[in-house]
Amino acid sequence: MPSRSCRKGARGLANSLLGAWRSYRRRKGLAREAITLVLGLLTGLLVMPFGIWFVGRSVLGGYLRSTADTTPAGPVALWSDYVAGLSQGSLAHWLVLLGPYVLYLIFRIGRSAFRA
Repeated sequence: MPSRSCRKGARGLANSLLGAWRSYRRRKGLAREAITLVLGLLTGLLVMPFGIWFVGRSVLGGYLRSTADTTPAGPVALWSDYVAGLSQGSLAHWLVLLGPYVLYLIFRIGRSAFRA
């Protein structure tokens, strides 16, 4: 059974997340859209590369940074290559970055089309 302090910590985290969610839902217009954009970009920058690494590792095998180096690299190496690709303007890297927000927009458009 979890200790009392652990349960208090989990409850505090849940209350903080619930409070953040309620604050987000109260906002309207441009402020809410800006928060959504930032969350989408953070997801594209921090979550997507690691998700790609984990799925790619299980389906395709280890991540090789180059054909000359055959030792598999870890998720941080993929993330640093991803950020380098963003800085070089690679379309594929930018699609991964913008993907979560664009999917959210597509969802909103579809939802409003079904409501009409």
